[in-house]
Amino acid sequence: MKNFTKLILGLLGAVKNEDKTEIIINYLSIARNEDKLWMIYLLTGGKIKKCVSAEIIRKCALEHTALPVWLFDECLQRVGDLPETISLLIQQPESISNYSLSYWIQYIETIRSLMPNEQIEKVHQAWSILPPKDIYIFNKIAAGTIRITVNEKLLAVALSIHTGLSKNVLAKKLINKWHPQETTYLEFISNDESKTDITKPYYFFPASPLVNLPVEHTDWIAEWKWDGVRAQIIKREGELFIWSKQEELITNKFPEFDSLRVDLPNGTVLDGELICRKNNRPMPFHSLTLRLGKKNCSPKMLKDSPAAFMAHDLLEWNGNDIRNLPLQERLKILSNNKKQIINNKTILFSEFLQLNSFSELKNHRKKARSVGAAGLIIKRKDSVYKQLNNDDWLAWNAEPYVINAVLSYVNFGQGNDEMIFTFGVWSGNELVPIAKVTPVLNEKEMLKVYNFIKENTIERFGPVRTVKPELVFEIAFDGIAHSSRHKSGVVIRNPWMGRWRKDMKAKEATYIDELFKYIIS
Repeated sequence: MKNFTKLILGLLGAVKNEDKTEIIINYLSIARNEDKLWMIYLLTGGKIKKCVSAEIIRKCALEHTALPVWLFDECLQRVGDLPETISLLIQQPESISNYSLSYWIQYIETIRSLMPNEQIEKVHQAWSILPPKDIYIFNKIAAGTIRITVNEKLLAVALSIHTGLSKNVLAKKLINKWHPQETTYLEFISNDESKTDITKPYYFFPASPLVNLPVEHTDWIAEWKWDGVRAQIIKREGELFIWSKQEELITNKFPEFDSLRVDLPNGTVLDGELICRKNNRPMPFHSLTLRLGKKNCSPKMLKDSPAAFMAHDLLEWNGNDIRNLPLQERLKILSNNKKQIINNKTILFSEFLQLNSFSELKNHRKKARSVGAAGLIIKRKDSVYKQLNNDDWLAWNAEPYVINAVLSYVNFGQGNDEMIFTFGVWSGNELVPIAKVTPVLNEKEMLKVYNFIKENTIERFGPVRTVKPELVFEIAFDGIAHSSRHKSGVVIRNPWMGRWRKDMKAKEATYIDELFKYIIS
């Protein structure tokens, strides 16, 4: 149990993913197999039903500590969490048990069916041989309130390093429905070769930023650059997998695609953009990030932000890898088999744009925002699908949105070189925060701003300073959406700092109503 407690407390205190990975690997190297299985289950959101009520635990605590009720309740009010309060009040026992995590989970499970007085006795027995930190975890498990989850990708990486198995295979195992009482650790991590290949996505062919337009337009095709997450949809041997470009298996986050397990032909791999789409229009990128941030998709989220997949390439057909075919041949196969692949609800075909000249491409770029796109992608017609790009695919982002915002706060972080500026826009007579950015100024301008901050600081909160609202800067950004979580009512995507508007007074800066006009409903 002590190793699991160390693991949980370590994960709660770790910030960097590398540190979390190392903590998990350390646990895997010393834990028993059944304990590893429970650890994986709990860290992926697996739940243990409540075995002991909060009332019973509180009664046990009062008896065990012999504290007066008022004093215990005062401590509870200060700490705010019953299991943690108890662990802080109970003294170190004279003899400490060396029982494992799986032992204590089984012990806790037996308490559920007991009478209240028997439950109290069982809890007392456990507390008498557990150190305070282990009692905290014991109480969390007993009360059914242990909620320590980590990203499946991170856990898959740790398991891959520990076992030597493919992280893609392990990632699929982690999101499947399973329970530690229905399998063993060795069965869970067993390398089923028949499943290894079918889960695996292809590498993603990246598009390079467009610097100069190519000379001859007839060698190229153009399409919209959709503002979503690049993904591959895989259907092999009756199973469906959706992989993001970030190597995350996200199938369970998008139940809209479950019907593809039946409808999509076996041996099909599609490359495209995963977006949220409603009323035949793409929704802001923020809608998709909200879904990706949840372990599972609620019915409300399904209704409010339905997902769609804009397919722009076919990588595998009838189980054959066709990436070495020229792009126009892959697209011909995709077009000829649309009826089997494309449907009007979840999988759509990313149509190609008229391209009679590159001047026409410039006109398309100007229209990108109006159709909900983030720009354009142009591709060589004869390009094969590769891991590294040699300018066969080029991305041309739409013109960014630009506003004028007022410098409101400065966070000095660990040093002056790590400053973060917070900018605000006007909502009536009040400045509301709209963006946090790292300052990008030349040395001369940076010195002037730094001196202004020193001379015009109004309040200090640790490393954060409130400054007089006088300096105006251009803030550019790629996207915008409504947000109830932000005071401004909007959230902007990828903000960066533009020129210093020395010609503009603070009151002439942007008002929030102007930002609402940018949002495409």
